[in-house]
Amino acid sequence: MNKIILIVLCVFCVWIILNYIILIIKQMQTMNMFKKMDLLLIKKYTFLTKFLSNPDFSNDKNVIEICKYLNELVNLPQGCKFINRKLALNYIISNLLEPVFKIKNIPDEYKLIKSELENYGVIYNNNASKLKYRVEIFPTSIIARLLNIKTVDFYRG
Repeated sequence: MNKIILIVLCVFCVWIILNYIILIIKQMQTMNMFKKMDLLLIKKYTFLTKFLSNPDFSNDKNVIEICKYLNELVNLPQGCKFINRKLALNYIISNLLEPVFKIKNIPDEYKLIKSELENYGVIYNNNASKLKYRVEIFPTSIIARLLNIKTVDFYRG
């Protein structure tokens, strides 16, 4: 009887450790993909800052609002610390850019950056979805709470 209890406890411990390792791997995959996206986002913001400094846009209300959000994004530290805020501001900027690009043609450099971001965004969203699943389902939900691992927002263009 003691051997059965010992075997069950060992299997349970291995199961918990395996779930812990899987949770950490999912978090690392998501954060590593965001770091790649962050480099592209910085490239996007640098381009937009130069593009929107054109005198043609000096009185456009959308451009003034975009510049405000761009300044906030530039002042956020690089990396994953403010991942949800960066993704939210990026979404707002993307929506505000649509009317601006209807007035003026979209430059090819911006199209390239945007297509790369969309490709990375698909992979990031896939990883974020897997992380969310792990954080919300037992037993990894308990481990995630103990380690303060949380879900992250999805990339939305």
